[in-house]
Parts: sequence; structure tokens; C-alpha cells
Amino acid sequence: MHSAMAIDTTSGEGFQRKQATSKRQQSTLNLVINDLKFFREIEKFKMTCKAVSDLEKAEISIEGFRSLLWNKAYTITKLFLDSDIPPRVRVNVPNYQVRIVLEAVQHGTVMHSLFHNCTISIIPILIPLWRKYRALRAMEAYMNKNLIQNTNAINSLKPRLNEPWDLSYASSTEDIRSQTLRFNLSSGIQLILPSSSGKIYQTISDHALK
Repeated sequence: MHSAMAIDTTSGEGFQRKQATSKRQQSTLNLVINDLKFFREIEKFKMTCKAVSDLEKAEISIEGFRSLLWNKAYTITKLFLDSDIPPRVRVNVPNYQVRIVLEAVQHGTVMHSLFHNCTISIIPILIPLWRKYRALRAMEAYMNKNLIQNTNAINSLKPRLNEPWDLSYASSTEDIRSQTLRFNLSSGIQLILPSSSGKIYQTISDHALK
């Protein structure tokens, strides 16, 4: 009796754990697009930091650039880490890392490594999905290539004229009657058309179908 109850309890706990894991995974996937946008903005921020650092090394006044850098960091945090629209944190970054970044921006401590830990958090999520994305694109390219090759193969089976078709040749019933369909073992089926100069030439043969 007790054993059966224990099994039922264990089974229920296992189901709850699976359900919680499923919800976390779904929540993670819902934020993946934001993760990618967040990563791109971080890269732009780091490039701006490097530019400001280079200006400082060149002994160029950077006061205006420091203000620009802070505004950039503040905008990123409002979009992804402290949004006015729920959910407040719109990326897959732990709350403790969010607090560290927000405090740094609030105190004006804006530097190249400001979002480093945030990047470390989202990279493991983005990499597997990026691989799947690249594999999907490669498969699409392969399928498109095969489609083009198959289309070319089908087009090659269509009858081809050895010389340009002149519609004036068949402008009258007499011209149509003068056309001849001929067959022999060496050349197969041949369509003989008269030209305006009276010259006879072959336009379509079964060789064009091979």
C-alpha cells in the first residue's frame, strides 16, 4: 500500500518536473529572437567603446562621446533588461546579471565589458539554433540546385529547331502541304521544311530529343 503511494507520488513529481522543464524551454524559445537582437546591439556597443578608446589614446577630447556611449548602454538596458512592457527582462539573462548591469549604468560605469556576462548567458542558446538555421539554409540551397538541374534536364528533352523557325513558311495552305515528315533508319524522324529560297533543310529530328 505504502509502496504504491510512493510510486504514485514519484510519478507525479516526475510529471511536474517535466512540465516545469517544458515551460522553461518554451519561455527560452520565445525570447530567442530578442537574444539575437540583444547580441547584435552588444556588438555595436563594443565597437563604439573601441572607437572611443582609440580617440582617447590619440589624445582627442571624448567628453561628448562618453555621453553618447552612456546613452547607448541605457537604451540597450531599457529595450532588453528593464523594459516598461512586460516581461521586464526580455532576454534569456539571469536576474542577478541584469541587476549588475543596471547598477553599473545607473552609476555611470559604462565600459567595454559591461554586457560580457550577458553575452556568456545567451551564446549557449544561440549556437545550437544557429547550427540548425545554417543546416536548413544549406538544405534549401541543395534543393534549389536540384530543382534547377531537373528543370534544365526537362527543357533538354523538348524538341529543338536546328534553324530558326520562320512563320512565313507556313503562311498558306500550300506551304503547309509542302512540309514533309520523313523517317529512315540512319536519321530517324525528320521534318522537312521549304525555305523562301526553295532550299530544303531539316529542322527537327529525333536526335534533338536525345
